[in-house]
Amino acid sequence: MPCCGLTRKEIGADESWQIEYLPGHFERIHHVRRKYACTSCETNGENPSIQAAKKPETAIDKGLAGPGLLAYIVTSKYSDYLPLYRLEDIF
Repeated sequence: MPCCGLTRKEIGADESWQIEYLPGHFERIHHVRRKYACTSCETNGENPSIQAAKKPETAIDKGLAGPGLLAYIVTSKYSDYLPLYRLEDIF
């Protein structure tokens, strides 16, 4: 609820994707962060504010790889001693 007490309206959304590895297949996860603003405060000129949900945390900033995919790559590389070019062929 904004300071004027009215319900905020949705004004847009930010979308992002994340690639996750589940045993046997890859899955693309779609994240949607909706943005809300108060139309009453905007029309009255009372310093309107836009609020959006927090961005989901990622292991690598601006990266597409999810934590499961990164864990699989690191485990394959260092625990199973699998070279990255072979892992690329497996994928």
